[in-house]
Amino acid sequence: ESSGASESGGAAVPRLPIPAPPSIGDRALNEIFSSTSESPVERARNAKMKTKMGRLALLRKKERRASAGRNSTSTLYADGTIVKPNMASLIGSIAKSMQRTIVKGHATETQVSIDVFDETAHPIATDSIDYTKPPPEKFVYLFLSTMFQVECLPPECGIMMLAYIDRIIEKTNLCLTVKNYRRLSLGCLILATKVWEEEEVWNADFQSIFPNVTGKDLATLEKKILSLLSFNVSLNASVYAKYYFELRSIADTESFGLAPLDKDRASRLEASSAAETARLQESLSVAMLSPGRAGRARAQSVDFNHSVPAAAPLILN
Repeated sequence: ESSGASESGGAAVPRLPIPAPPSIGDRALNEIFSSTSESPVERARNAKMKTKMGRLALLRKKERRASAGRNSTSTLYADGTIVKPNMASLIGSIAKSMQRTIVKGHATETQVSIDVFDETAHPIATDSIDYTKPPPEKFVYLFLSTMFQVECLPPECGIMMLAYIDRIIEKTNLCLTVKNYRRLSLGCLILATKVWEEEEVWNADFQSIFPNVTGKDLATLEKKILSLLSFNVSLNASVYAKYYFELRSIADTESFGLAPLDKDRASRLEASSAAETARLQESLSVAMLSPGRAGRARAQSVDFNHSVPAAAPLILN
């Protein structure tokens, strides 16, 4: 699934010799997202959006959007994208970090790629993109800010998204390039939102932003990301803090606008990410031990307790 390709010019960027995570098989993944665990995609396909729960979730989202508009004393306009000042500063720092890493990825002689993230094979939009060179920082910013604005996403999800991206890069030596950064960011942001938000989050919500993306495509993207993370989406408050202060240090404005995690939000982060990890791992165990898979399950090894990077050696450097 991973392939190496060469680009002319540019010095090689050293990559950590970290082996790829063990494969657990497509069948086990499919069972997790079907019979053994009802995924958001399946609920969307079953028209749950039209049920009372779906209508309530939609109403709450509208209320959040209206509340955000009332509480904001000023807004930032950037090429039609409106975001609150604190979000603009945070997203700007994330975009700057990602763009720097993309530049390094393009300069790498032997690039590691993963097909499911490749927009040349799986485009998320119809816009014209030059895949031969890194995108401008402004382009990365507009891509990220659109998702945050349209879906009214909390700022914490941006930092969590970056942590998941960094973890995948470190585990797989994936080279972040103009071809893959948008699909990888989209998948990790959806995952971060599901982990952080107390309300129901649906993959289908993001299809309104990217009409080219289907529910099946998002489900495949989600399964691959979870597999690369070994179904471990836990995130410690100390790791979050490392990302937060690094992002604040490269902000273009003196006032970052976003406060560090307080005690309650830190507890919420660790509890929700740990709970989601436990749910995913339990679903995986059930899928692997289902009839016809018990023998293979004993032979396969999935390291649920793999060490989580204490810092961000790739994105933020």
